[in-house]
Amino acid sequence: MTRAATSPLLTVVLTAALALTGCAAGGGDPSATGADATAAPSSSAPPPATPTPTPEEAAELVGGGTEVFPGRRMVALYGRPGNPALGVLGEQDAEASAVRAKELAAQYEPFSEEPVVPAFEIIASTASAAPGPDGDYSEETPVEELRPFVETAAANGVYVVLDLQPGRQDFLSQARQYEELLRMPNVGLALDPEWRLAPDQVHLVQIGSVDAAEINATTEWLAGLTREHGLPQKVVVLHQFAESMITDRHLVDTSHPELALLLHADGHGTPQLKTGTWERLKAGLPEGMRLAWKNFYDEDTPTFTPEQTMALEPAPGSSPTSDPSACRGISRQEVGARVGAVDGERRRGERRSIDRLARWLVRGTGAEPGWDALVLEVLSVGRDVRAQVREVRGAGTRVHPVDPDRRLRRTLRRLQAAQADLVDGTWLSATLLVSVAGSRWERPVVELVLHHDDDPRPPVHAPHPVTAEDLRRHLAAHRRMGRKIPDWARERLAAAGLEVPER
Repeated sequence: MTRAATSPLLTVVLTAALALTGCAAGGGDPSATGADATAAPSSSAPPPATPTPTPEEAAELVGGGTEVFPGRRMVALYGRPGNPALGVLGEQDAEASAVRAKELAAQYEPFSEEPVVPAFEIIASTASAAPGPDGDYSEETPVEELRPFVETAAANGVYVVLDLQPGRQDFLSQARQYEELLRMPNVGLALDPEWRLAPDQVHLVQIGSVDAAEINATTEWLAGLTREHGLPQKVVVLHQFAESMITDRHLVDTSHPELALLLHADGHGTPQLKTGTWERLKAGLPEGMRLAWKNFYDEDTPTFTPEQTMALEPAPGSSPTSDPSACRGISRQEVGARVGAVDGERRRGERRSIDRLARWLVRGTGAEPGWDALVLEVLSVGRDVRAQVREVRGAGTRVHPVDPDRRLRRTLRRLQAAQADLVDGTWLSATLLVSVAGSRWERPVVELVLHHDDDPRPPVHAPHPVTAEDLRRHLAAHRRMGRKIPDWARERLAAAGLEVPER
């Protein structure tokens, strides 16, 4: 299924707990590419603008938090500012586009349990029929022309994805031209291989393509930029409607914890053609990559409604290869709560943090061999990080005080951020259990339980309570829906004369 040289309307759906989902016309020809992207809904209130980070607070995504998934969807208008022929984003100014994106996102709210963040997918470089002064068949919009749209989006709680149609230039070189904008916390990147040409090719004679090596070089650079500047996780969209567009897709690297990768199922046509493309593209999708759907307003016959879009299998924004909710519950007297098994499908970054903690628990606590279980109990609220280890041997339990060093604190913070979402925020305290069954020391069981709502009790060796200011810092850094803030937390903040940070 190919895309006509028209002005399509793109709808991209992003979810934090599910996956990014796209809808609308995605590509275009060298003279016209317009669309609008939709994501799943959030609460009825518009998402807050991206906060300006202070030296004490890390930068956050639009709507709060530092991880794209799970916990949110995004709905985006697609196009090039100032050019109505290239999509609906160019049909009005920046402020009016922000209003339109929010209205579009609201249409998806009844059909998703995830919060919805409105977004723009801005064509930063446009495929051109002429080679241009630099001979690359791509017209790059200057950063200063894009900045008003990007800044207006941030001020209105709208996420931005910069879309690249590089012609004969490679994706990495062109992405570097927009580094100034990509250093902003509300800006991600989209790569459209349809418009990536070989040295002897021109647009509309064939469909362009890219290999995994070029994609990986681009994402490695973007991950490094994100890490270097302490930015929240960035969305990376890969457009595709034909298998030939990404020649070795199974080799695309999805392991960067700084990035959330999404395959955007592009192309317009009848429902049968579009769902056929969807089925082909989801087969063999790399682990950790999510799916997005695109709706064309004019070229689809007919255009899917929000309800029809969200009824796809899997729902846009989901991964067809994993169930992020998969876990098994077990009960332990020593832990005193239901524990979710650490599932092999969790994000690699989260799993690495859990593995580091488990190795430290086994090797770094000085416990003599022969234990039945080691239990790490952690409290992490605001700047307050405390921990203790309980060593279980038969019916006896021994408590080891722990003074978390810098490395342990950093690992705990990363794990806490990785498990945040837009509804529940993240945990206040957690328990990590490493246990052995019989003599199977070579295969210990690692289990985790998270406490989002319990009044955090300090370890026995650090009896002073969590301060109201630390609680305020925690809720400000990992905002949750107002209904998810427990009464005890509201009462403690009110007693200290502090406002309650909430979504």
